Amino acid sequence: MEGLEFLDTNKHSDRRGWVAWPIPEKMLQSGEIHNIHVPLLKPGAIRGNHYHSNTTEYVLVQSEPCSALFKNRTTGEQQESALNGGGPFLIKISPDIIHAFKNTGNSDIVLICFEERPPGSPESDCIRQVILP
Repeated sequence: MEGLEFLDTNKHSDRRGWVAWPIPEKMLQSGEIHNIHVPLLKPGAIRGNHYHSNTTEYVLVQSEPCSALFKNRTTGEQQESALNGGGPFLIKISPDIIHAFKNTGNSDIVLICFEERPPGSPESDCIRQVILP
């Protein structure tokens, strides 16, 4: 779907588990990263149901299972993604893509989110729009 990308997390796995580097060093050094936040979703909980007018949001889904729903406000196209194994998943969500995440498992899951926005943009451009009730 236009405006939505699943990115490489540069994950390394071994017998202990995995480690991922979701934020490129260039972005860290340039100061392009804003508003790092860590939502926790209880079983059955939904987070998101919003879009941003100027901000690109990155979401690292580091535990599963989780379902995600995305809708392009311009084209009306929708995409549902079941994130059930093979994670972590790093998702780049462009402006005007409505997004929501639902914990479909029996344990808490944690997301790590960060934003990239043009200089001079308002600090918050989060606009609520429910697509996953």
